[in-house]
Amino acid sequence: MNDLNEVSVFGDALQEQDIPGFLSLINMISTGSGEKIKAVNIMPGGLTNKNFKVVLENGRDIALRVAGYGTAQYINRPAEKHNASLMASLGIAPEIYFYDTRTGSQICEYIHADTMHPADFIERDEVLMKAAKILYQYHNSGFSFKSVFFQ
Repeated sequence: MNDLNEVSVFGDALQEQDIPGFLSLINMISTGSGEKIKAVNIMPGGLTNKNFKVVLENGRDIALRVAGYGTAQYINRPAEKHNASLMASLGIAPEIYFYDTRTGSQICEYIHADTMHPADFIERDEVLMKAAKILYQYHNSGFSFKSVFFQ
């Protein structure tokens, strides 16, 4: 920004280099859905990404992820897309509508659910049981991930 009195509408939500990609994703949602966007809300969390909930005029919600700048250098984004698509096909991850394998930015189904925290797995037996069932479903699917995140 040139003038000290100018304030970005993005505040601290996005870095300057991420704004063009964000606007491109918003445009994809608007033109692809044929619906007007009613609101864009910042979602909390995200270790390497900025996440947003896009509310369409018809009441449908969509999740938008702007991948952190440079994260594709240490996260195998094509493998991540492959792995997430496998999980979505099993019904245990959101459906991916668009995925940029260069950056990792994506548009996907918004899941109306609580964000899980480590304490939930320790203090709530039902959360741990649901997680175990999901892992069991994946392990019995015959699918193989293309890569692992940590080694």
